[in-house]
Amino acid sequence: MWMKKSSTEEHRIVAPEYELDPSINISLRSLTVEPLKVASALHVIINFSERYVLHNYGLVAHALVAELSNYVQEIRNNMVKLESVHVSLTV
Repeated sequence: MWMKKSSTEEHRIVAPEYELDPSINISLRSLTVEPLKVASALHVIINFSERYVLHNYGLVAHALVAELSNYVQEIRNNMVKLESVHVSLTV
């Protein structure tokens, strides 16, 4: 039986699901679980921001998207800092 999607299901943003290789080292697995959760949440925030950036969704949504964009940029800057520290430690 075919069912029509509700309006809320059509607008739902789904986070990606990551699967780790079962043969991966346990210590490496423990180090990757939390960053992957953050990456999934960040994916949802970015997709929301891209979808609701227009003014026709209202001023409150537009202000929320602007603040979320600042938050995403801050996270990206921190990730670059972390990567540069990691690179300098390995060299």
